Amino acid sequence: MVKRQYDPNNPNGGRGGRGGGRGPAAEDPTRFTTNEVTEQIDAMLVANGAMMRVNDAARGEGIIVAQQHRGYDPATAVPTVILRNDDYGRVERLAADGEDVKLQFNIVNHIYPEGKTSYNAIAEIPAAIKR
Repeated sequence: MVKRQYDPNNPNGGRGGRGGGRGPAAEDPTRFTTNEVTEQIDAMLVANGAMMRVNDAARGEGIIVAQQHRGYDPATAVPTVILRNDDYGRVERLAADGEDVKLQFNIVNHIYPEGKTSYNAIAEIPAAIKR
């Protein structure tokens, strides 16, 4: 099974989660893709003067997965913060109850139009074990 997954001559060999291992499902031309939905939401937020976008981490136990905007253009998207699932849920419940919810953030972004080189570091940092 694993060998079929990585066979370059069999691109759909066993890959794909929901497709039952038959590869990704065919795209429906009448529906937006996930990227198109995100672009539409970003355009709506920018056009209406939103200051930021607040997303739900959608994970339990306070886990937040770091993300970045794939466009890198502040003219096409507002800054996004990701709240813990519990915190987002509280904001959602307060808003549903008609409460005036206010969030305050201090975000400082730096844009480097000339680009910057970034590196990933993989290291093992041994720790002294005291008994």
